[in-house]
Amino acid sequence: MHSNLKPTDLKQKTIGIIGFGSIGKQVATICQSFQMKILVYDPYFTSNNVENLSIDLVSDLEDLFKKADIISIHVPYNKQTHHLVNGSLLKMARGGAILVNTSRG
Repeated sequence: MHSNLKPTDLKQKTIGIIGFGSIGKQVATICQSFQMKILVYDPYFTSNNVENLSIDLVSDLEDLFKKADIISIHVPYNKQTHHLVNGSLLKMARGGAILVNTSRG
């Protein structure tokens, strides 16, 4: 067992969700049950697609990376998403931020 690993309480943490399709929405639903603040970046998202979720839309990835404790990526691989997350974005992330990449491709 790793003695340097410390558990993290999700309550009151901020998650940034990149891609708000069906998987991104499911992640938001789970995170809402942990009383997390939810930031969403999705250029194709319209606010009428939300069912009982309390989310804040961000207009750019830089804002999401600066504010999120956890960043969760849920986008398909295509020309627009190739190198979507790069070194300059990662440098903007908070110290100790967690990146979860469940993207396809």
